[in-house]
Amino acid sequence: MAHVTLAIAITACLLILYLPPGRGLAVYLNVLMWYPTYLAVTIGTIDITVGRIIIAVLLCKCLANTKLRNNFKWNSLDTWVFLYISVCVIVPCISSLTYTFEQLLENRSGFLMDSMFIYIVARLCMYNRLSMIALIKWVAFASIPLALLGVIETTTGWQPFISLQDLAPWGHSRVFEPRLGFYRAVGPFPQPILFGSFFAMLLPLVYYLRKLPNYSRLLAYFLTGVVFIGALSSMSSGPIVSVMLVIFCLLMERFKALVKPMVFGFIIFIIFVEIASNRPFYHVFLSYMNPVGGAAWHRGKIIDSAIQTFNEWWLVGYRGVEPGWMKIGWTDVTCMFILNGIQYGIMGIVSYCGILICGIRDMVRLHNCSDDPVLKSWAWALGSVLLVVFVASLGSNIRGQVQMLFYVVVGITGSSSRLKPKVLRTAERKAGFRYTPSSKSPLDVRHCV
Repeated sequence: MAHVTLAIAITACLLILYLPPGRGLAVYLNVLMWYPTYLAVTIGTIDITVGRIIIAVLLCKCLANTKLRNNFKWNSLDTWVFLYISVCVIVPCISSLTYTFEQLLENRSGFLMDSMFIYIVARLCMYNRLSMIALIKWVAFASIPLALLGVIETTTGWQPFISLQDLAPWGHSRVFEPRLGFYRAVGPFPQPILFGSFFAMLLPLVYYLRKLPNYSRLLAYFLTGVVFIGALSSMSSGPIVSVMLVIFCLLMERFKALVKPMVFGFIIFIIFVEIASNRPFYHVFLSYMNPVGGAAWHRGKIIDSAIQTFNEWWLVGYRGVEPGWMKIGWTDVTCMFILNGIQYGIMGIVSYCGILICGIRDMVRLHNCSDDPVLKSWAWALGSVLLVVFVASLGSNIRGQVQMLFYVVVGITGSSSRLKPKVLRTAERKAGFRYTPSSKSPLDVRHCV
């Protein structure tokens, strides 16, 4: 498969060199959706995936473009992303007890290509709304056959990609048990939960297309339904809960005045559940928010263990050593926040939370600064994606294609924070904002500082 992987990488790179940078990013995402990330080209001890080859070429093209470099403006979200990635790279290199420095250098270099490279490319390519919308359209249409494959897999049990996992340099194929009479669709992803989570993250962005002028609302609803079905076909509780949260967020877009009272009511509800059940809230939540079965008890056990052993990992994690939280076998840490903690220490958790909170804050500001309903809906959609990632991180790990899509979304969020074409001056003056017009902006926008 190395020859096939290399051929696909070369073809995609040629397309990227020919197409504009924004469409090059669309090519990258389409390859991620359809070609397994566990297939790699092996050079010595280094395993290079097709996505890493493509993103490296695309990054070089973006950095060589003077216009894209001049449009880039550093913001607070960039700081949090840089801090998180720096912690993920530096902490293992200075503290690991299980790997040599050469092994860590190879591993962390791959992580940089799957995180920082993608984020920088997204920040540079997605410099205006036209490029962002075009990317969403490309990915939405590419999701149609992928969702169809998910339906076929979940109803027939035929999984054409699963045997390819035996060819991965670091793993082997797995058999996923059916749930509620349905098989679990996995597609070209490593696990069903990642397959479903990818679609769940796309759902708010695809639904946003209905707001575009001169774009068929019927087509937008059809694409939304396709993405919805793709998420459900994984038969994993995590994506299904994420879809439920997305639906709630999209419904609340029509009842925004109820958001703050509902947040306050939810806090009161958590306190009431803690007192009434005499159990931690996350135990109750995991017990009931498990619609298709799965290891909810395991996630609760992981959180309990992390709290009880906080003094062991808070500084630099477990330094690459197995935590030993499970009495039998390897500890599968199915919580992104805790995984960051045991690998990178408390700064891993803080910086990861910082990315999500800063991104949501920027989208709230963008929503409140503008009186353009289309831009408001865009901010709401991006904020919904980040909120879904926040909740999904409580019960799953962000890795593989989902991790790469996450950095694309965060990069788009960073660029979207500058999109303010029209504002309500009186209301914003009362809120203490000042305005600085920017004639160099791609949209000739006004910036709400």
